[in-house]
Amino acid sequence: EPRDQLTQLPQRLQTLAYQLRTSRNQKQIAEYMNLSYHTVRSYSKELYDIVGVSSREELVARLFGSNMQN
Repeated sequence: EPRDQLTQLPQRLQTLAYQLRTSRNQKQIAEYMNLSYHTVRSYSKELYDIVGVSSREELVARLFGSNMQN
């Protein structure tokens, strides 16, 4: 179940997943999470690998069953 997959992620990746659902770009997400841009990119790749997707849109659809939100 995708929702279960989300809750089993480490907190930092859960937070990132919710941020990737928004219209913020990775630089804005980095500022929001108080991380470097490169860390957000690295975490995003890790998240995509864990979930088994290759794009932000696929990630959101898989974990949230919906499109991106504003």
